[in-house]
Amino acid sequence: MKTQQTRSQKIFKYIHPRDLILLVLMFSCSIYQAEGQGSRLYTSADGLPSTKLLFMSQDKDGYVWMCNYGGLAKFDGYGITAYYESRGIGKLRSSSVYRFLPDELGQCWVGTERGLHLFHPKTERFEHIQLDKSEDNNVLREGKSIAVLDMALLHGGKKLLVCAGAYGFFIIDIRTHKIIKEETARIRAALEGIVCGHIFIDSRQRLWIFSGEMIVFDLKTFSRWKPNYAKGSKIKPFGMEILDFIEDKATRSLLVADGWNGVLIFDERSKQFRKLEERLTLYQKPQCFLQRKDGTLLVGCENNGIGQIDISKRTITEYAIRDCQIDLKYSKIHDIIEDRWGNLYVGIYQKGLLVVPASTGGFSYQAIGESHPVQNRAAITSFAHTANGKFYIGTDGGGVFAGSDFNNMRRLESPAKFTGAVQDMAVGPDASVWLGTYGNGLFHYDGKLLKAIEDNNNVTNKNISCLQLDKSGKRLYIGNIGTGASQLDLVSGKMSKIQGSVPKYIFALKLDSKGRLWIGSQDCLCYDPNSKKICNLSLGKLKNSTISSFFEHDDGSMYIGTKNGLFIYDEVTDSCRHYPLDNTGSPVHVMAIAADFDRNVWMSTNRGIILFYPRTGNTRRFSWYDIQKVGDFHNGAQIAREDGTIVFGGDNGVISFNPSSIQKQKDEFIPIHFSSLYINGEMETFDINSKFNRLNAAIGYASLLTLPHYENSFAIRFSPFNYAVSSQLRYMYQLEGYESKWHTTTADAPQAVYNQLPPGKYKLIVKSFKHEKGARTSVITMDIVIQASWYWSPFTKSLYFLILVIIFYFQYRGYIAREKSKKRLRTVMAEYLRIKENYQNLIQAKDTTSNSIASTGNTMNDKLKERIMSTISKHFSDPKFGVEELSRETGMSRVHLYRRTKELYNCSPNDLLRSVRMKKAGLMLIQEKASIGDVAFEAGFSDPSYFSTAFKRYFNISPKDFVARYRNNQVEDTIKQLFEL
Repeated sequence: MKTQQTRSQKIFKYIHPRDLILLVLMFSCSIYQAEGQGSRLYTSADGLPSTKLLFMSQDKDGYVWMCNYGGLAKFDGYGITAYYESRGIGKLRSSSVYRFLPDELGQCWVGTERGLHLFHPKTERFEHIQLDKSEDNNVLREGKSIAVLDMALLHGGKKLLVCAGAYGFFIIDIRTHKIIKEETARIRAALEGIVCGHIFIDSRQRLWIFSGEMIVFDLKTFSRWKPNYAKGSKIKPFGMEILDFIEDKATRSLLVADGWNGVLIFDERSKQFRKLEERLTLYQKPQCFLQRKDGTLLVGCENNGIGQIDISKRTITEYAIRDCQIDLKYSKIHDIIEDRWGNLYVGIYQKGLLVVPASTGGFSYQAIGESHPVQNRAAITSFAHTANGKFYIGTDGGGVFAGSDFNNMRRLESPAKFTGAVQDMAVGPDASVWLGTYGNGLFHYDGKLLKAIEDNNNVTNKNISCLQLDKSGKRLYIGNIGTGASQLDLVSGKMSKIQGSVPKYIFALKLDSKGRLWIGSQDCLCYDPNSKKICNLSLGKLKNSTISSFFEHDDGSMYIGTKNGLFIYDEVTDSCRHYPLDNTGSPVHVMAIAADFDRNVWMSTNRGIILFYPRTGNTRRFSWYDIQKVGDFHNGAQIAREDGTIVFGGDNGVISFNPSSIQKQKDEFIPIHFSSLYINGEMETFDINSKFNRLNAAIGYASLLTLPHYENSFAIRFSPFNYAVSSQLRYMYQLEGYESKWHTTTADAPQAVYNQLPPGKYKLIVKSFKHEKGARTSVITMDIVIQASWYWSPFTKSLYFLILVIIFYFQYRGYIAREKSKKRLRTVMAEYLRIKENYQNLIQAKDTTSNSIASTGNTMNDKLKERIMSTISKHFSDPKFGVEELSRETGMSRVHLYRRTKELYNCSPNDLLRSVRMKKAGLMLIQEKASIGDVAFEAGFSDPSYFSTAFKRYFNISPKDFVARYRNNQVEDTIKQLFEL
C-alpha cells in the first residue's frame, strides 16, 4: 500500500478557488525546498518507509528502488514513493523486503519475507509467484511463509535463480513466471542440505553461496567445492559474515565483503582466499561493493564510511564525497549503487538515503577551504600568472596564495598590518606582482618579499579596486574607491592623480592595444595617457550602467560588462551595442569576461556562466549545480590559462572548465516523467483495486486523466530521472484544446497548474530542454478529460433531444388542428356574409321610406356639429379653453353637451377638444411645415415638451418622427383618414 494519501470516498463537490490557490502555493513551496541538486539525505520524513536500508537497484525506466525492513521504496529523481505490507490480491505481502531485481524484459522481481513478487510498475500491482502449493494466499495467512533472501539471473538472462533459505533454490522462467520443475529439482538435489543466505554468479558461471561457510557451485558441470584460505591470512572460515560479492571488470578478481574478516580477494591460481589488506585498517567491516563506470572500486563499511579499493596495491583508502552534508566516516554504509547517469546512491543504515549528483556539464567546482591547499574561506577576487610559471590567487580577506598550479599553493607571508583584502593584481615583466587592496593601499611582491608601497603625496585613499600595468612595465594605473584614478611611475616612484573629469569611484580599468585607458564607474570613459585627455567616443548608452569589467576582443572591439548586461563598442563604426543577455527583462550582471581559442566570449554573471558568440550574437547560459556552488562571482576574477582552461572566481571558490570540451558536448537527451498529481489540492494516486481511479495507470506511466466536472482544477508535477540535472532543465507546457500559448517554467517550480477547466477533451504537452536554444527536447503528454455534469452528459443530451422532438411533434399537431379550424371558420363566415347581404337587400326597400323622416334629424345634427367645431376652432390656440367654456359658447349645459358629443362623436367633450387640437397640430406640421415649437403654442400648449409628450401619447409617435414620416410623403387618402373627426 502506498504512502501517499489515498482519496476519500466522500468526494468534495466544491472547493473554493482561494483554497485551491493556497494549496497549490504550498505544493510549489514544497517542490522548491525539495529540489536538491547537491548531495541530499532522504529520511523517513521524506517518505522512506524505514531508514534501515538493505539493498538498492535501478530499473530500466530510471527509478531507483530501495529494500528495507519497513517496506519497498521508489525514488523518481525528485521524491520517494513507499509501499507497505497489506493484505489482499495485488498487495505487497511483507514489509521486510530483501531484494529488488529488474530483468531484461523490464520486469521487476521482489524478494520478501513472505515470498516472491512480480511487480507491475504501470499498475503498481504485486503479483505473488507461488513457490510452493502450501504457501499462504495473503488473505487468510494460512500456510507456509517462504522468505526469498536473494536472487540472481542465470547466464542468458532468461531464468531467475531464487534463494529461499531453508526452502532451498528455485529456477523460474521469467517469460512464463513458472517454476522450471526439472531444473529446479536438479539444482536442489545438487545443493541439498545447504541453507543459503547470499548468492553471486561470476563471469565463469560459478555460483558462490554463503551458508555459514563459503561454497562454490559450477553451473556448467553441476559440481561443488569449497575454497581454501591462504596460510597465515588469519581468516576464520567458520566465523564469516558474507554480505556482498563483486567481480572486478578489469582483472576478473572476485572480492568478498566479510563483516568479520574484512575484504577478501580470491586467487584463481591457488583457489584460495586471502585478505586484501594484511594489516589492520579502518575498513575491517565491509558491507557492500560498487564498481563505478570509470572502473573505481568502492566498498561501504560499518561505521567507517566509503573506501576506494586498489587491487594492484592491495589497499583501501578513503573515498571522499565532496560537498556532502553528513560525515560518512561514522556512517553505516549498507549499499551503494551508481545509476545510468553517474549519480551515486548511498544507503546509510539508520540514517537514510544519500543521493550524490554526478558532475555535469564539464564545469569543475573547487572549494577554497580547510581541505584545500588554499586554506581560505574568503572570496576569490583575482588571478595572476607570471612568465616564470607562477600562479597567484588573490582573496578578499585571506591574502595572496602562490604556487606552480592550483592544487599546489601556499599563502604568501605578509606584513603585520596587512588585512589581506586583495581586490586586484597586476603582473610585471620581471615576474613581480602588484597587489591592490581595500584598506591597505598598494603592495608589491618581488618573488621573495611582500611590502607596502607608501603614498607620500596622499594621492590614493588606501581603498584600491583595480590595477593595470602598461606594456612597458613602467607605469601602473590604479583605480580607487572615492579618489578616482591615479598612476605610479615605476621608474621614479612618483604617484600622481589622473586629471580631468574622472569619476571618484572606479570599479574597472583596462589598457587597450592602443595604450588607452578605459575607466569604468557608473559611466564609461576612455582616457589617452599621451594627450592626457578623455577620448571622444560614443559611449552614451553606458550612462548609469555601473561598469564591472572590460575585455578587448581580437577584432578590436571592447566588451564592457555592466549591471545591465553586455555592451560592445566598435570603434570602426563608433557605435555601442547593448546585449541584455536575458529575454525576460531582468538585468544580468556581467562580472568577468574571457575568450577561448575559438574567439567566443565567456562571462561570469549573476545568472551563471554565459557563452556569447560574437558572429551571431547568440548566447548560451550554464547554471549547473557545480556553477551555483561558487556563490556570487567577483568583478574581474578570471584568467584564461595557456592550455585553454578558463577559471572564474567567486565567493566560495573557483569554477574551471575547458571551453572546447564543453562546445563539443552533445546535447544529452534527458527523459522526464510526471511525478505527482494534485486534484483540487489533494494528492491523487493509482490503486488497481479502486473503482474511482482518475488515472489510467500509475502517475509515471499514465496517459489519461479523467476528472468529473467538480474536480476540474489540478496541478501536475514533472521532473527528470537524472537527479543531477534537475536544476539545468527548463520546461514549456501547453494544454492543447484549451489554449494556444506555451507556458514556461524552471526547475524551481516544474509543474503545470490549471483551474476551473470547462468540460472537454484536452492534451497536456510538456517539453524539457537544457538550454534556452537547446536542440534536443524531451516530450511527455497526457490526455485530460473533464467530464460534463450529469445534466449535460451524452445520455441527458440525448434525452433532451428526444423531449424536444416530442414537443415539436405535439406543436406541429396543434398547428395542423388550428389550420383546419381556421379553414372551417372561413367557410362559415363566408356563408354568414352571404346571408347578411341577402338580408340587407331585403330590408333596403323598407329603409327608403324612413329615410325622409331621418333626414330632418340629420340636418339638425349637422348644424350642431358645425357650431361645436367652429367654437373649438375659434379658441384653438387658447390654452384656457375647456369643456366649461365650450358648453357656455354653444348654449348647452355640461350634461346636455356631454350627451350630444357622445351621440355625434362617440366621445366626451374633453376627448373631443384634445382630438381636435392633436389632429390640427398634425396637419400644421406636415402641411404648413411649421416648427414643433410653433405648432405647440398654436395648439394651446405653453410647454413644447409637454406638447411632444401629449402628441406621442395620442398618435403613438413623436412629433419629430411624425414629421419625418408624413411631411414629404403625403398621400391624400391617408391624410384624410388620419385626421378625419
